Amino acid sequence: MVIPSLGAQRDIRNRNETQHLLNQAKEALIGYAVVNRHFPCPDTSDFPNGEENRVVAAGVNGCQADEGILPWKTLGIENTDAWNHYFGYRVDATFSNVVVVTGATFAIDDAEGASLIELKDELGADLVSAGSRPAAVVFSHGANGRGATNTSQVVAPNNKQPLPPATALDEIENTDGDLVFVTHPPTLINSTNEFDDMLVWVPPKILINRMVISGRLP
Repeated sequence: MVIPSLGAQRDIRNRNETQHLLNQAKEALIGYAVVNRHFPCPDTSDFPNGEENRVVAAGVNGCQADEGILPWKTLGIENTDAWNHYFGYRVDATFSNVVVVTGATFAIDDAEGASLIELKDELGADLVSAGSRPAAVVFSHGANGRGATNTSQVVAPNNKQPLPPATALDEIENTDGDLVFVTHPPTLINSTNEFDDMLVWVPPKILINRMVISGRLP
């Protein structure tokens, strides 16, 4: 009577697998920063290829856009979550920009409190203080895939079949391209505020600590 249905077991397995992949992505981002002293940019290609997209402007080698697909090939990790959706990725420019002439990247003094990315709970309350806002966020749009891009959408030009857009407020917040992200436990499918997104983020203090220990900062 209490044994979960096969569908429920599959959902649990998929969420556990996706959480593992998100944690892996977080570690890969930190490792990339330790080696390169900055984060990679998102993959913003029309047909994702897993490579970051950069552009040089005003003497800075920065991101073509601060939000897009996680550049899995650049990081050397899996490209999709358990539902075959590409991972979304948002980075604060402080942590991805490189000064062209000097090669300078972020330092401890300008990294602390620099990010403008906000994290909210289901009530709209801040999950982190202004001084600890994430350097980067990686996210999955969950089983319902609303707002996600999956591999079948990018098989060939003019053959896209986008997944349905988000309709619940918290999932809309994670697809609108702004600096605010919402994370909280999942809610029921077809409920008023259906939510099954999954997020991880890189706190600047952890990033700085790892880079100091490795000798990459200050």
